[in-house]
Amino acid sequence: MIVLRKDNPYKGAITLATICLLIISYFIFQLFIGKYNMLSTNKKKAELQGLINEYELNKADLILYEQKIKALDHKNIDEDVLEGEMKKQLYYTKTNEIMIILPSKK
Repeated sequence: MIVLRKDNPYKGAITLATICLLIISYFIFQLFIGKYNMLSTNKKKAELQGLINEYELNKADLILYEQKIKALDHKNIDEDVLEGEMKKQLYYTKTNEIMIILPSKK
């Protein structure tokens, strides 16, 4: 004996709706929780902006130091004063020298 069943007339619509719901759910999941979600994108944009600002500050400092170096004239530099400042700031002494640094008067 063969029994014939009538198919549910809404079976195709339900299947299509389920597939669409799954696809939409996947995209919403990726939007908020996935690897390249909105939160990480905003965080990366803020980090990038901070790095760009830091770069600009460092670039401005570099330009300032370059201007100071160009302003130095070899005729105006006293070699003894320059050597004394170098030794004081870098703590550089020769083997037969002793360095005594007095507190500056301010």
